[in-house]
Amino acid sequence: FGQRGPLSCICRACTMADFRSHAVILTEKNTGRQLRQNEGMSGRPLWKIKLEQEEAAAQGRDATAQPAPSKGSGSTDQWVTRGEYLFHAPTGVHYLPFTHQYFRHVHGELVECDPNHAPFALPVQHLSEAAAWRLPSSPPSETRHVLVKDMVKAGHALKMELDHLDRPAGLYAVYSGKGGAGVVSDFCAKNLHTMLFARLARYLGRWDVARLASAVEETLDELEVEAPLVEDSETASLVLCLAVGANIFVTGFGEGQAVVVRVAEGRALEELATRQSSSEASGTSLGARLAVHHGEVSDSQMVVLSTSVLPGDKAAEFVLSHGLRRPKAVAASLLGERRDDSVSSSVVAVSFSPGTPQAAPAGPEPPAKKPRSDVPREKVRCRQLLLKHAGLKHAVDNVRKKPVVRTREEAEAALAALIPRLLSDVDKEFPKAAREMSESQEALKGGDQAGDMGWLARGKMPKAFDDVAFALKEGEVSDIFVSELGVHILQR
Repeated sequence: FGQRGPLSCICRACTMADFRSHAVILTEKNTGRQLRQNEGMSGRPLWKIKLEQEEAAAQGRDATAQPAPSKGSGSTDQWVTRGEYLFHAPTGVHYLPFTHQYFRHVHGELVECDPNHAPFALPVQHLSEAAAWRLPSSPPSETRHVLVKDMVKAGHALKMELDHLDRPAGLYAVYSGKGGAGVVSDFCAKNLHTMLFARLARYLGRWDVARLASAVEETLDELEVEAPLVEDSETASLVLCLAVGANIFVTGFGEGQAVVVRVAEGRALEELATRQSSSEASGTSLGARLAVHHGEVSDSQMVVLSTSVLPGDKAAEFVLSHGLRRPKAVAASLLGERRDDSVSSSVVAVSFSPGTPQAAPAGPEPPAKKPRSDVPREKVRCRQLLLKHAGLKHAVDNVRKKPVVRTREEAEAALAALIPRLLSDVDKEFPKAAREMSESQEALKGGDQAGDMGWLARGKMPKAFDDVAFALKEGEVSDIFVSELGVHILQR
């Protein structure tokens, strides 16, 4: 038996002190039996080969294994061996001792994770809206925007696990491309979010600033490689804003621009967030790379993304006059200020307000229960300003009895321009503005009742209307919003 001595237990877990409790003891007798069974072979007993292999594996495990995770992992005796992994059945966690990595099964694949990680749900409010102007003769790919307001929910739809990200998590982007570059712009709009989500789903743990910045850079690298090549001299542009918890990242390609407007003590400070990277142009159908800008939501701010250069200081001016809670009005006003009838443009505005972190939900929220029909419905009373546009099925001004020929973009800009006036004295100016320009029947009411819709039960109006009306505080003026009836402003 060599260095092991005359007696040894084949159970790798026991010691010399307790080996007698095991029934299988290697004695000279059973050793002889094993040797006779191996006659005519290499001369090395199989039991000895197996024993040495098990000892080597046990020594390797003892040298490299770590204690079980402190959260959600249970005691160490709940870990069992599965091939090269240790598996913890109660939590579904796999542990690879030789690399000190933990994994979970996600959609049939093992994905690296941190079993101790718990995402935060920060009360940082994201309000995002967009405004766009496209030439009637231009294709949809010339300019567009994509707003992913809940990346976790979008990840579930795409079968990508993003529950580990801090909340709220959103991705906002504008794209543009003239001529042949429109194909590149269209490719980026369809693939940016899936490429980025795939990277974020590769590690189910905490994504710090460095990890997030690296994921954004790698996604842009992949877009450069995968984007189709076109012979047209024009290049595509994109500007994106990734917001995860309290971290904000802004970057992109080409001629687009992003500004960050910080608001404090009634003042607004505008900062250019997109600058040309120090690296050379990509040499692809995408424009020059923009350096990654990182910021934190430590104060109230709005990020404005545009496919073209924004007029100086106008973003700060509109944020102050329209308010952080009205990003649609800010975007529409900036688009109206910048609008050139020969160039298609898109503007996205996202406002952020800070708060105190708290634990995020462990998984997807359960579906809401269907409300009982015998319970009285919630009601709300609102005033309304409504402008219709030519794209509606019933594009007729019901007050002045004439067809409507304005575009939706023109209707949005007209109502956005009213916001500062309404905020100056809402009880006086709202009825007055309703009589002057609203195209709903409530505008015909007299005096202070002009625009008053009375008490409305939830479900009687389009969903977009209900979502805004029931979210308003008493006396508050809404942002401009679009429904199947037209473009609205409400006051509760």
